[in-house]
Amino acid sequence: MYSIYIYYYWQGRQVRRSADLLVHKNDWNQSANNGVGELCASYGVDYQQRNAYLQRMLRSIDSQIMQYVEKNGDITCEVIEGRVA
Repeated sequence: MYSIYIYYYWQGRQVRRSADLLVHKNDWNQSANNGVGELCASYGVDYQQRNAYLQRMLRSIDSQIMQYVEKNGDITCEVIEGRVA
């Protein structure tokens, strides 16, 4: 079993968060969803729900980051870490 992580990169640094999802290697398609990755149907009957959960998680983090940038004009890796955590 493999853990799925969400990665953000900013100014040469990596910010990582667990998606709290364990999958078999063959159940994960790394190149799907424009390179973001997603679960394959082989994962099980709830693979679409899990993919939707991952997409909501990413949209929420992206939205928080964009709102911060719009309000403050710049962002640091520490701020991104706070949003991803």
